[in-house]
Amino acid sequence: DPVKEKDDPVKEFLNHTSWIPFKDLRDIKKIGKGGFSTVYSAKWIDKY
Repeated sequence: DPVKEKDDPVKEFLNHTSWIPFKDLRDIKKIGKGGFSTVYSAKWIDKY
């Protein structure tokens, strides 16, 4: 059912994401830490 597929947030997320190899990242910085995770920012070389 096309309507259900479009409304599925997980499928929508997976359609717009891709794996970025660690070797393609530069300037990695920790920007936050909470009870369940640590958040980092980085520059993706050859892209952004």
